[in-house]
Amino acid sequence: MTSQVLASKDEFSRSREVLKDYLTRRTDHAVIYYFEAGKIEAILRSK
Repeated sequence: MTSQVLASKDEFSRSREVLKDYLTRRTDHAVIYYFEAGKIEAILRSK
């Protein structure tokens, strides 16, 4: 999986709560390496 453009600081800020929820509810604490611009929330919500 490759990304064309990495997500901006603003996108991370907007996705903060979803990202925190995703990272804290998973028992295996998998590391997310998929931070393509415009796709953070969609990827996290699909898991």
